[in-house]
Amino acid sequence: MVFYHNTRFLTGGDSKYDVLCKEEFIELKDIFSVKLKRRYSVKQQGSGTLLGITLFICLKKEQNKLKDSTLDLINLSEDHCDVWFKQFKKILAGFSNRPKSLKIILNPQSHKKEATQVYYEKVEPLLRTAGIKTDVTITEYEGHALSLLKECELQEFDG
Repeated sequence: MVFYHNTRFLTGGDSKYDVLCKEEFIELKDIFSVKLKRRYSVKQQGSGTLLGITLFICLKKEQNKLKDSTLDLINLSEDHCDVWFKQFKKILAGFSNRPKSLKIILNPQSHKKEATQVYYEKVEPLLRTAGIKTDVTITEYEGHALSLLKECELQEFDG
């Protein structure tokens, strides 16, 4: 299934006729989460002002590289947003091959000794947004990962 959207921008260039027209599509399999988009103000009590919904998307940038992005669907109607939100949640739940729980083993010596930082700054926020539970272990010595896997109850994890 494919979700299409058209984008039209009027730019602030020199010409008042400077218009960028862009048509793109997003495959539903590339959406990894959906959230209600709200604006909160200091004086406001409760759940904030509904602005619409946000789709969290992971797009293929290069052969082995992904890029996360968002698409905001703006609609101020609570009823419309609720219907769309529930439908997107239902669609995402239908992807049965997606993990719900992961065992993460980090080697702090890998990736120029930046693996732990890269995980916590880049990967972990995406997993949290996607609602994936994680159990993270940072290896301490050579062979540690192998010994962890021998002891670990792997049936508790999807990957």
